[in-house]
Amino acid sequence: MTSITISKQEYEGIKDDLKSDLIEELEAEVEFAEFETDKKGLWETPAVDSKAVVKLSPTIQKYTGTKLDPTWIKCGGYDSVVEAVEHIMEQLELEFQSN
Repeated sequence: MTSITISKQEYEGIKDDLKSDLIEELEAEVEFAEFETDKKGLWETPAVDSKAVVKLSPTIQKYTGTKLDPTWIKCGGYDSVVEAVEHIMEQLELEFQSN
């Protein structure tokens, strides 16, 4: 379990900015990963894989004081950037509920 260093009230104040930054960052990461992949069809891979999502950790830490917990990432990846970010945001919400 991670330890978020901001209050739920503080989180509510930064939640929209965090979500926007995560979407922007992940879209750039996915676009870069697609650019690097020149062998289409060799492997069935999700639109957004766990390696791309884990790179969001510094942004999450900047806003919440805690790094992304790898257990927050869904096995098998995500079909879209929005799905990935919404799932991570849900995991953050669960952290507040468990504290």
